Amino acid sequence: MKKLTLLLSLVPALALSAPVIAHDHGAKSEREGKCAKYGKRYSKAGMMPRYLRSVELSEAQQSDIEALVKNHREQRRAEMQDQRSHWQAFRQLSFADELDQARLDQLAEQAAERFKQHSKQRVELNQAIFQTLTDEQQAAVLQKMADYQDKRAARKQH
Repeated sequence: MKKLTLLLSLVPALALSAPVIAHDHGAKSEREGKCAKYGKRYSKAGMMPRYLRSVELSEAQQSDIEALVKNHREQRRAEMQDQRSHWQAFRQLSFADELDQARLDQLAEQAAERFKQHSKQRVELNQAIFQTLTDEQQAAVLQKMADYQDKRAARKQH
């Protein structure tokens, strides 16, 4: 009798919850909305570096910087394909039966060279972007960076 009462009390609860469970609650549209939001923000900003977000840029400057960033990204995308195989070799070496020290040294040297090359490319990109700015914009960017460093130093002291 108790089982029947329990079962009969669960039937209306299940009937009321079925539409709620079946509804996707906007999960797909929410994800699309998030992606669309980020896509709009980034496409509007042209994937500008963070340090340029508060700087007013002319249309010509924006297009020049977007071209520089796009070129850098395409170059990095090609390098990242090669990087994946490089990290795969590290993983295989990590879980091999025996450690091949010569191969490890070779992979470490290649990783250091890749990092060096990437760092140089990043500096060259930032330098090219900085040169497209006017003197006032350059001063604003430098001031913003100095303020950030001061803020960061203050946080470290506490």
